[in-house]
Amino acid sequence: LTSEEVRSVHELVVELGARAEFETSVSAPSAAPGRQSACLAQISIAGGVASFEFYAPYWARGLYQVRHDLLDRWKDGGLSPVERKHLPGLLKRLETFNLRQSTLYRLLEMVARLQVDYLKSEQSVDIRPISLRQLAKRLDLAPSTVSRAFARRSVQLPSQRELPLIAFVPGRRRVLRDLLSGWLAENGAVTDAALAARLKTDRGISVSRRTVNAVRHELHAEKRR
Repeated sequence: LTSEEVRSVHELVVELGARAEFETSVSAPSAAPGRQSACLAQISIAGGVASFEFYAPYWARGLYQVRHDLLDRWKDGGLSPVERKHLPGLLKRLETFNLRQSTLYRLLEMVARLQVDYLKSEQSVDIRPISLRQLAKRLDLAPSTVSRAFARRSVQLPSQRELPLIAFVPGRRRVLRDLLSGWLAENGAVTDAALAARLKTDRGISVSRRTVNAVRHELHAEKRR
């Protein structure tokens, strides 16, 4: 392609992206009743690997790129005094937007990799006990950053069911409660030591007998209410 042809293709792509973003409505699932959230993407599983199909271009991985090598020439010859005044603020907003988008994409990738068994089965017993703090540590982020990124956002599972992002980081206590509740329903006489051993063997979760006993008492107390 010639330089002019490349420029024409680039302008066409930019124009299509702008029209898709600002002139058409995004076809995304509505939030669950009583909860306002933005559904970011549809998750699918192929070959044991999760992939994302984003519902709007601005959630995708692409970032704004600033050609600093051309910026000075553009400021001198193509901007009015008012535009030059507002340019630093615009560049700062682009940098912030790039950081936010990159962080969100990294979080989605990590969650999908860690929770791939759950995404395949969509059974609560298959979800891994991951906390916000653990996820933040894996990505070298602050827990508050992860919390803000997950707030009021959801994804659509392979079954078409919508799930809040925060549900992918349930923490160990909730996972223990879900697992032990089912196991105790099968056999209420099983010992705490046996349950702890089963958690280790079947789910790779290492907990003490005392922790199992505490969760067991919580479940028993709730049934009595």
